Amino acid sequence: MMKVLIICHPNFASKGKFERKLTRIFSNVSDYRVLYYEDNQNLISSYFRPDGLIKTDSNVVDDPFSVEPTHAIIFDSVTKPIFSTLHEVLSAKIPVRYIKDKITFVSNKDKGEHFETYIGRGTLWGNPYAIGHDGDRDEVIRKFKYDFERDYLKGGTDFKEKLKAIRGHTLGCHCKPYACHGDVLAQYLNELDDGDTND
Repeated sequence: MMKVLIICHPNFASKGKFERKLTRIFSNVSDYRVLYYEDNQNLISSYFRPDGLIKTDSNVVDDPFSVEPTHAIIFDSVTKPIFSTLHEVLSAKIPVRYIKDKITFVSNKDKGEHFETYIGRGTLWGNPYAIGHDGDRDEVIRKFKYDFERDYLKGGTDFKEKLKAIRGHTLGCHCKPYACHGDVLAQYLNELDDGDTND
């Protein structure tokens, strides 16, 4: 029986890419168990039957062979990989599929954190709702999300199409580490399937 260790970057959220890759990988396999320690986006638990899953503890990252995997699948970030060392350790002994995705992150530009695209007011990506004037932090993010989901934002129906151009960027705002409208943008972008068949 195959024991497949699946590890996902905490921000990897593309259900389409996850399912597409796993459908291909498991297409000719019927006797397996899946080992995992985190399922931040519920991708693993949504794809596999519960009786085929074995939850491990986080020590598996430091000592992956403690759970005796026969194979591994790792979903990581192209720009901010966190499992490259684990990939090297595992691939020295077992077959590993190392799948990278353009994950979008949000950082605080005011704290000097790296960013590629500014998403504050005055840009197409800015939240038109201001904290204080239009409600507290949660309220202005909720309003932004409501408008975003219904294509009511500046740019209308083209907004999301234009947004795809910054997929994989680190978005700069003024809010982090607090909740931010950038989280709405990043979640949307991270849920997209890039359709890449090469990784």
